Amino acid sequence: MKWTHENPIQALSGPMAGVSLVAAVGMLTITSLPSKLMIAAICFAVALPVLSLVFVMDDAAFRKSLKTVQGFPTAYVGALLLSVVGVAITFFHLHKWAGVGFVVSSLIALAFMFVESSDG
Repeated sequence: MKWTHENPIQALSGPMAGVSLVAAVGMLTITSLPSKLMIAAICFAVALPVLSLVFVMDDAAFRKSLKTVQGFPTAYVGALLLSVVGVAITFFHLHKWAGVGFVVSSLIALAFMFVESSDG
């Protein structure tokens, strides 16, 4: 499989930023957010800037930032996790089984991504 970026983890940034933005915009129409969705909105708000930045970085700048910018790897992994948690909370808000389905399919996709990237 050919990734748009050399690093498949970096390639996740664009789609996760897009999902975070769409979900956050969708929440704008709700007059009173339930506490679960408020937590999801906070997750999206924190994750979106970091994910957007990483997606537009070229591969060399991404690798250099991982090595030289203190705290960058932690911030990046944290942003990815916050985005996934926000989406999971949103699905759990809709229905318990929708949330379970999202979590299970995300774990399968993540495992597949690592197997594919380790094969070369």
